[in-house]
Amino acid sequence: GPRRGVPDGGRRPVGRSRTVGVAGQSDGLAGAPNEVLIVDFKTNHAPPTTAAEAPKGYIRQLALYRAVLAKLYPQRIIHAALLWTETPEMMEISAPALDAGLA
Repeated sequence: GPRRGVPDGGRRPVGRSRTVGVAGQSDGLAGAPNEVLIVDFKTNHAPPTTAAEAPKGYIRQLALYRAVLAKLYPQRIIHAALLWTETPEMMEISAPALDAGLA
């Protein structure tokens, strides 16, 4: 079932040839046998209307959480979303957008 996000810190491998510093905690994490959903709450007063308009820093943050969880759950599909508390709307960020967030 859903639970509070997973705290993490330190340097983590991202891809095959790079490590990055990760410090943070997602706001929510839900799992199913084949999938994991990361949710990060954001309080922007004027949230974007599309995922393409989401701040790049938020996308990078989710991409890093996804990279860490992919190491912990290699057999599961990792989804990531922003939850805008102002509207409230959940905006899933596509895998290609998350991949680009680490480029």
